[in-house]
Amino acid sequence: MLPGGLVMLGQYQVEKTMGGIEGIYKTNDERQAAIIDAAEKYDFVYYESLFWSSVVHRSVDVAEAVKPKHDHLYGFLDTPADVCIKQVYERNGGKPINENTIHITFKRMITVRRRLGELGLTVVEIDHTRSVDRVDELFRAAGWSPD
Repeated sequence: MLPGGLVMLGQYQVEKTMGGIEGIYKTNDERQAAIIDAAEKYDFVYYESLFWSSVVHRSVDVAEAVKPKHDHLYGFLDTPADVCIKQVYERNGGKPINENTIHITFKRMITVRRRLGELGLTVVEIDHTRSVDRVDELFRAAGWSPD
């Protein structure tokens, strides 16, 4: 646990090609259970997931499960697809990838973001050039303090 009761679900190691919650939990069932479990135990929970961000029903299920204790906020980075592709090549050492898969996932995330908003969930777009500062601002606005 980090200061102020903040828990981050995920792993972030440079040598790993898979970060975030996918780096620990391999299935969406495991990810969903971990998120709900953490929300029951802690006041502030952060997780990020490329795979999760492309599935509407899982996001809705989690938001419903953590109510009324928590407001669930879905933040989507505004990172352009070409920047994502460049970052994948940087992390994997330049090995070939199917770039079309990233473009498909990117389009799916845009649809999910729109759909979550239509369902009345809180959705924000996060500037990828200042994502750490913006996430900090969002947690502070929700009452978190590192002190």
